[in-house]
Amino acid sequence: MERYGRRELVVRGGRLAGAGAALALGLASEARAANALDQLDAALRGPLLRPGRAGYAQARKPWNARFDDVLPRAVAQPLDTADVQANVRWAVAHDVRLGVRSGGHSYAGLSSTTGLLVDLSGWQGLFWIDA
Repeated sequence: MERYGRRELVVRGGRLAGAGAALALGLASEARAANALDQLDAALRGPLLRPGRAGYAQARKPWNARFDDVLPRAVAQPLDTADVQANVRWAVAHDVRLGVRSGGHSYAGLSSTTGLLVDLSGWQGLFWIDA
């Protein structure tokens, strides 16, 4: 069994307390983020896909495999413009980056984000512009 002097005991105890505090802050932050996503999910008609849940792995994949390691916090698949508005409002209120995917064929990875990915690819053919 190791023996420590008072000074070494205080130093080691301080390190342990700091690590515990950092862990507690990290867990609290994750809980707040999960709660915020729960609120967004409740406000949407369309699905909100999250890591570890059905459909997320496929929905998050970018067309360009170069950006395959960019993992969004969640993927929203809005059903209507009210869903789109709710996603934008939520991202602004929570200071979360917003990425939008339409066709998903951005060579530059512009439809990839570590924030909230709003996937509009299911809207193909639903809208048109009158000239």
